[in-house]
Amino acid sequence: MLSPRTTERLESALEAGRPIDLVTDARVERIKQASPAESDIDLDSDGYAVVTEDGDRVRSSTPPILATGFVGGLSLVDDRFAFDDSGCPDLTDRGESTETPGLFLVGPQVAHNGQQFCFIYKFRQRFAVVAETVGDRLGVDTEPLEAYREKQMVLEDLECCEPEYCDC
Repeated sequence: MLSPRTTERLESALEAGRPIDLVTDARVERIKQASPAESDIDLDSDGYAVVTEDGDRVRSSTPPILATGFVGGLSLVDDRFAFDDSGCPDLTDRGESTETPGLFLVGPQVAHNGQQFCFIYKFRQRFAVVAETVGDRLGVDTEPLEAYREKQMVLEDLECCEPEYCDC
């Protein structure tokens, strides 16, 4: 899933007839804005250099788009979660493990009805939901979280995340 800005950049390049090179199975070590004077990059003009962990260098005349996804970090605590049929952690509607009360999960492993939450629209909107739940349990004033709600940064109604009409 790409962000709207990334989608616009790709569509613009395609409409302009600019070539798009896809590099797969590469882990990026660094990206540098480069010039021909940089001997470790070996570029023939200004642009960007993407250097992979394997030492490969890929040149780009425009800012590169990285669509690498996320490497999940759930393996350290996966024994604290039950998993549904699709392999996603089984959580309450507030993001809490059904197996370990008090353990919450927010991030790319979170899904609703098998539909993974995308970063731009969904999983960052769940931080305030978890914070509110923890705050309520601790008896802490959660009023400051209203600022997130006013900016539509709180996702409580997961109906928009149904696989048949998730529009992000």
